[in-house]
Amino acid sequence: MRNSALAFSVAAAVAVLAGAPAHALISDQDVARSVTFGGSCGKCDFTGRKLVGANFMGSQFIKAVMVNSDLRGANIVSSNFTGADLRGADLRGAQAPQSVFIKVNFTGAKLDGLTAPAASFRDATLNGVGLRSAVLTASNFRSADMNGAQLTGAQLAATDFTDANARGANFNSSELQAAQMGGHFDGATFFHAGLDGAHLAGGTFAGADFSRASLDGADLRGVDLSRARGLKQDQVDDACADANTRLPSGLKPGACNHGMSREIEAAMAEAKQAARLEASQGAVEARRQALEAARQALEMVREMNLPGGRHPWTPPVPPAPPAPPAPPPPPHW
Repeated sequence: MRNSALAFSVAAAVAVLAGAPAHALISDQDVARSVTFGGSCGKCDFTGRKLVGANFMGSQFIKAVMVNSDLRGANIVSSNFTGADLRGADLRGAQAPQSVFIKVNFTGAKLDGLTAPAASFRDATLNGVGLRSAVLTASNFRSADMNGAQLTGAQLAATDFTDANARGANFNSSELQAAQMGGHFDGATFFHAGLDGAHLAGGTFAGADFSRASLDGADLRGVDLSRARGLKQDQVDDACADANTRLPSGLKPGACNHGMSREIEAAMAEAKQAARLEASQGAVEARRQALEAARQALEMVREMNLPGGRHPWTPPVPPAPPAPPAPPPPPHW
C-alpha cells in the first residue's frame, strides 16, 4: 500500500510541476500526506478517502464526490469545487484561500478552523455546519443555505451574506466588521459579536439576539429591528440609523451624518483590501508548501530507485563480510 500511495503521490507531483492534467484514480483508502493534485479531475470519486494534509493547487474538482473524506489540514489553493459533494467531509484546519465552493453540499461536514479568505461559498448548503473559529474574511456566502450554522468566533470581516439563509445561525463572538448582512438572520445570535461598520440594509432580523454586540458605525438605515432582542440605546447611538429604521419599543434612532456614512464605506473598502491581501499571501504560502511536498516526493523516488513510481524498492546489497583470518602455520618439530 505504501508503494502504490507513493506512486500516485509522485505521479500527481510530476503533473503539477509540469503543469499537466492529473486525473486521480486512487485504489488505496490511505493516501500519503505528500500527495499533490493539479489539473482537472471532474466528477472524481473520493468517497471515504484519507487525504489528510493533501495539496490541491489550482485544481478543477467540479462535481467531485468526496463524501466522508478526511481532508484535515489540506492545502486547497485557488481550486474549484463547484457542485462537489462534500457531505460529512472533515476539513478542520484546512487552508482554502481564494477557492471556489459554489453549490457545494457540506451537509454534516466539519469545517471548524477552516482558513478560506476570499473564497466563494455562493449557493452552498451549510445547514447546521460547524465553522467555529474559521477565517473567512472577504468570502462570498451569497444565497448560501446556512440555517443553524455554528460560526462562533469566526473571522467574517467584509464577508458578503446577501440573500443568504442564516436563520438560527450562531455568530457569537464572531468578527463581522464591514460585512454585507443583507440576508435572512431571523433567530440568529450575535452575542458579543463585532458588527462595526456592517451593512444591515436588506436583511431580516426577527428574533435575532444582539446582546453586547458592537455596532459602532454599523449601517442600520431602513432596517427593521423591531423584533430584535438584546439591543440597547447606546448600541443604537453608536450605529448609523435614520427615521426609516424600526427599533424595539423604547429605543430611538440617532442621527446619521454623511461623515459617518463615508467612514462606513471607507472601513468596508479597507477591510476587503486587507482580506484579499491576506488571502493572496496565504495562497502563495500554501502553494510553496505544496511544491515543497511534491519535490520531497520526487526526491524519495530518486533515493529509492523508483523510476516513475512503478518498480518495487530493493534494498542495497550489503557489503561482503570480511574474510576470516588465515589459520596459523603448523609448528615445526
